[in-house]
Amino acid sequence: MKIKKSKIKFNELPDTITPEIYSDWRGIGIAKARDRFHSVRISFNKRLWS
Repeated sequence: MKIKKSKIKFNELPDTITPEIYSDWRGIGIAKARDRFHSVRISFNKRLWS
């Protein structure tokens, strides 16, 4: 199994992220990121997490 490492740090994320950016940040595949991204009912707005 290929291990994917995070390419981007939390501080480097834009204010609003897409599933593709989420997958790079978390180090997971795009399909799994889309599943997680769309299953969560909260906003992935970085300002809310800071």
